[in-house]
Amino acid sequence: MGRRLTNRELNEALGEAARMRDEYKAKYTAAMQEIDRLKRIAECLISRLTVYENSGTPPSANSLDWKQEKKEKADARKNGEAPARKRSGGVKGHKGTSRKHAPKRKKRHTFGDLRPKCCGECMALYDELIRDIVEIPRVRAFEVRHIIDRLRCLKCGRIVEADSGLPRKGSYGKNLVGAIAEMRSLRIPMAGIVTAIDSIFGYRMATSTVNNVLARVGDALGPAAEAILGDVRASPSLGVDESGMSLDGKRGWVHTIQSGKNIAIIYHRSRGGEVMDTYLDGYGGCVTSDNYSVYKRFDPGGKHQICWVHELRNARHVATRSWAHPDA
Repeated sequence: MGRRLTNRELNEALGEAARMRDEYKAKYTAAMQEIDRLKRIAECLISRLTVYENSGTPPSANSLDWKQEKKEKADARKNGEAPARKRSGGVKGHKGTSRKHAPKRKKRHTFGDLRPKCCGECMALYDELIRDIVEIPRVRAFEVRHIIDRLRCLKCGRIVEADSGLPRKGSYGKNLVGAIAEMRSLRIPMAGIVTAIDSIFGYRMATSTVNNVLARVGDALGPAAEAILGDVRASPSLGVDESGMSLDGKRGWVHTIQSGKNIAIIYHRSRGGEVMDTYLDGYGGCVTSDNYSVYKRFDPGGKHQICWVHELRNARHVATRSWAHPDA
């Protein structure tokens, strides 16, 4: 058996144990206070962050502050303590503005010989009702014959045509072609364009004719589009993205390739990598994009930059989800 401790040694051991207990208790208290302080800081920071259910496509209003405010308002309405609704309309004391009427024409509407009757007697004129209406006169399409002078050189035989400003192909003028192209840019179907041209201009076109007009517009804009693509490919850095869009009832994608001054907008039925292979094949500059896997093809060159906004959203997403985890 070991040696028995003397009373002095026992008292010293008990005193050391009490000292260590008090020291650890003080450290524990300080640690808990520090944890509480960090929790308050974290809660304050998290309340200012925006939590995204999908970090790539955040909703416009999804912050924790907004959610808390919404919950408080719902609880207040439930308890019959809803605050008074904000008064609609302009600010008190504001004079306001209104459209100034300046009619250039006047048109009088009369009953003529078909006067209504009341109690078997003709009704007498009571007063006048004045209304200022903004109207667009109906524009009718019509055919114009253009006679264009041409000159021939008597020496070399070269023929020069006078500048007419007419389209190179087709029998439709720039205004009508522009109207068709504008309606198509608004994703109006071919049949809808035919109906609109007939209703507005009084000219009936076939759907195939509208399609041919749009094809000629595409051909005319082809050189400009190729020039923009060339400038984009020559840029040392690019930003790429895509967004879904339906056209004529079919799902497609609008791909954007942006350099410093130029933006190439490409509509394609596919969202896959063949679009990048077609328009950015062999590109060696820096490409900035979101986390869509198609853009990882630029990683081997070491010049693929993930958008910082998306990275920040992902970091916030992970941070807030980790903080809410019970084992965090």
